Amino acid sequence: LTLTGDIQAGATEVPYHADNEGCRMYAADEFMLITNEARRVITYNRTYFNQVKNLVEILDTKEEVYAIQYGAPLPKEFDDNLKAITGVSSIPE
Repeated sequence: LTLTGDIQAGATEVPYHADNEGCRMYAADEFMLITNEARRVITYNRTYFNQVKNLVEILDTKEEVYAIQYGAPLPKEFDDNLKAITGVSSIPE
């Protein structure tokens, strides 16, 4: 069972601890905010990583590959796919 499963089953509170923090009870709505944000961050970073991997596969030189910095804006075609999946662009406005 997961804590979100407990909430779906009707629990109004669940025990949880963030890294390096003590465990405490979280209200169901508070805990769902945490899990939703965690899912959003994981999905964005996993999708961003996959777009970088796809970019690396089309580059011609190792110098081009070495020049990639994780977190940097992606070229438009890769950023468009990232945004289509996550709703977030890697390109600052």
